[in-house]
Amino acid sequence: MRISTDERFHLNKIMQKIVFFGTPKFSARILEELIASGEYDVCAVVTQVDKEVGRGRVLTPSPVKVVAEKHNIECWTPKSIKKIPVDFHNDKNSNEFFRENKDTELFSFLKHIVNEQPLLFVLVAFGMIIPQSLLDFPKFGFVNIHTSLLPRWRGAAPIHRALFAGDTKTGVSIMKMDAGLDTGGVYKTAEICINEEDNFGDVENKLLDISIPTLLDTLPEILSGTAVATPQTEEGMCYAKKWDGDDFNIKWNETAEVIIRRIKTCSPEFGAKAIFDKRIIKIYDAHIVFDNNIKWHNAGEIAEVNKRELIISVGNLQNKQFIAIDKMQWPGKPVHEIKDILNGYKFIVGDLMHNNN
Repeated sequence: MRISTDERFHLNKIMQKIVFFGTPKFSARILEELIASGEYDVCAVVTQVDKEVGRGRVLTPSPVKVVAEKHNIECWTPKSIKKIPVDFHNDKNSNEFFRENKDTELFSFLKHIVNEQPLLFVLVAFGMIIPQSLLDFPKFGFVNIHTSLLPRWRGAAPIHRALFAGDTKTGVSIMKMDAGLDTGGVYKTAEICINEEDNFGDVENKLLDISIPTLLDTLPEILSGTAVATPQTEEGMCYAKKWDGDDFNIKWNETAEVIIRRIKTCSPEFGAKAIFDKRIIKIYDAHIVFDNNIKWHNAGEIAEVNKRELIISVGNLQNKQFIAIDKMQWPGKPVHEIKDILNGYKFIVGDLMHNNN
């Protein structure tokens, strides 16, 4: 069978080697697309250690590790990468580090990249600080897909913070990593709109849809040495601290707009928390109610119940507002539309939903 010129070129070309760092589902999808492009040799993957998940505390690999194993790509899960010496690639000078280091995963990974000599490291939501020794190792450095329009929302939770702040747009920045926190120069950006009805999952999916083509458009320029990373300004900079702990708890004395944004920021994976009937409930969707005929109660109290709606008083005496819960979850139960929950549970006007704190 004859092989076409295009096929012969594809078979003979040497794909450029890349190491991929990432952990969650978002990262895993990008890794899949990077592999599927057929343009690059992902010669190693680094992700976080397997975590105990669920009530059974089952040890579970990260989504990125699952993708790496599916494609038979070498995958490492070092416990820490903080103290890698600058000259780790020099056996003579780094022997002491390797003798003292007990993390065989890290030791094996470093030996692997010294042998493979990848040109570029790509990072997407990895979850660890990268030491200067690794930043300096590959010829074309470290590239990060950051899910905001830098310098706005540098930090750990840019999607959460953009949603909760009520931003009407966000995007992705393909940036060259440096020692600072998301302070490196930006190669390319792409933008999306945040619609009023969007929750975290909606925004994340939109960002994923633009991240993959933007990265694939940028990589050839980076690997040819022609890409220019534009330095960031400090104008408009703000910090996206981790979304955690009390961020998931509804505060009924906040405005309706803020409560709705909190609920959408927590959905669809986790839900926003409150306490009702001495149980922690999770709310996954809600909307603002504008009705002058409803009597306002104290913040968090049920103001009205009918066959279709569970309406809660929110705000304060100066700002009397209402929200209606659309999706809710009892402990240990699936998420249900509120109309289905109303069929099986009798809510009473005046009953209080407490803050979970």
